[in-house]
Amino acid sequence: MAKKSEIIGEYIVTIHDNGSVEVSRIYKSTKKALIEIWTEAGLPMPEKEWNTQEWGRRVLKELCGGETVGTVGEYTIEREENNRINVIRKYGNTKAGLREVAKELNFLPDPNEQGWNTQRYGAVLVEFAHSGKMPPLKETPTEPAADNDLPASAPKMKEVTISLYGEGTRLDVFDSEEDLMECHNAMRDSEYFRIAVLDGEEETEYSCDDLGSMIYGYEWPEEIYDEAEAKFLDPAYEQFADKTPSDVFDYCSCDLEEAEDMEIGRIEWIQTKIQASVTIEIAENEKFDPKKFHFLYNEFVVPDAEIEVNTGVVYDGRQYDIELDIDSEREISSETIWEA
Repeated sequence: MAKKSEIIGEYIVTIHDNGSVEVSRIYKSTKKALIEIWTEAGLPMPEKEWNTQEWGRRVLKELCGGETVGTVGEYTIEREENNRINVIRKYGNTKAGLREVAKELNFLPDPNEQGWNTQRYGAVLVEFAHSGKMPPLKETPTEPAADNDLPASAPKMKEVTISLYGEGTRLDVFDSEEDLMECHNAMRDSEYFRIAVLDGEEETEYSCDDLGSMIYGYEWPEEIYDEAEAKFLDPAYEQFADKTPSDVFDYCSCDLEEAEDMEIGRIEWIQTKIQASVTIEIAENEKFDPKKFHFLYNEFVVPDAEIEVNTGVVYDGRQYDIELDIDSEREISSETIWEA
């Protein structure tokens, strides 16, 4: 019988009566989880993209003997009677799972520095998630004083705002002819009329060609990683040498993948002129470097239409969300891309 259990984003942290801790993850993006399972098994990626149900069928066939329920390492995959796929991951390395939970909570204290074992770390995170109370922390030793006799400290940071002006899309989703169910908005492709960066008092305009390459789900950009030489060209990414981009970045996901499963009546694809902005943090004495700025993409899949939408940006290895001003300018054109 569980003593305490807390849902934290995609994660469930359970503390049992004996004090043991268990971390599970129920993926919002089932497709992402299935691709993780597939790639970790060393299977070749398909030439043509599969939808979530096809990924589930293939994983169960290749790795679970075609059963409707199977276990691959830490993952349990289940196909329901309506072919809906569920994936749950139970972490074998509980402390590693708790570190992911801490990242979700933006909980910064390091368990090793604080002397917390796995059980204590789990209890602290559950309490913090439940009440927001920070536990008593050990004082971290200060670094030796710098030459100017001032104590060494983390660099002062400043906010830099990147404004994006261009064309984008809005997806209006209806469960009947009259009722709007959900509205998804996104910057699309690279159709930007203007990219303005306000760095302190100075505003600079850039084109898309000035910016870093786009990061796609399961491959590194060419200017970061040289496949032929099998090495990172950008030293900032060497710490991720044993990881893929999906391990490093928290890719946004859409719940809507298969319109049939959602009982949707119609989806309208609306093209708009959009204004958006991204606020990043850099060192106070640092100037914005456009080559460290990358767009993140996520596939938004509906029947008979595959739409690639811009969901966020990465600057110098850290992810930031795009904030869309969807009321700034409205519809240019519209097209029905799905109708039951």
